[in-house]
Amino acid sequence: MAVFIIFFRFSITLSKWLTYRLKCPPAVVFFTRVAIVVGVAHLMVIDEHIGKYQIDRLCKSHGLRNTDLSKAYGKSVTRNVVGGIRVKNMAMPTMEYKTTILDAKTNEKLAEFSNYLPSGGWLARHTFIGLGNGHPILETYFDYQIIGCQTFSEQEAIFSRNKIAIIPSLDYQKGSL
Repeated sequence: MAVFIIFFRFSITLSKWLTYRLKCPPAVVFFTRVAIVVGVAHLMVIDEHIGKYQIDRLCKSHGLRNTDLSKAYGKSVTRNVVGGIRVKNMAMPTMEYKTTILDAKTNEKLAEFSNYLPSGGWLARHTFIGLGNGHPILETYFDYQIIGCQTFSEQEAIFSRNKIAIIPSLDYQKGSL
């Protein structure tokens, strides 16, 4: 909470410093200061916005929703997850988890997709927002889903719709996603 108070006090001081020489009516000065405080306050979560945009782009191009699962339709498959690979050149630290869907009988590769999990921006990593598994403040006020491309249950629902039966393999651990 101290981070918010310090940042808020800083933005108020900045707005006063920027407007102290204005030769305008007090109402104009007041609303200018309010606009500066609101604009600067938005900077606290700008890296969260950038990270959400990056994750959305990665998920659209490499995620499960855009993966062709027609080869795996109606089959029993194994799922191998290789994870924890850091994605380079990202504004927000992001880990990639590559999933390969293999035919359980022939071991033929049927599909491959990635799930991306951000570590969160500085606000999520260094304040109380980042405690625990969820980020309730960001999810409530900014409609963020900071869990990557899809949750484990969403993956299971997609596989179920495509009549794909997942046989647990030794390489896969349910808790890794």
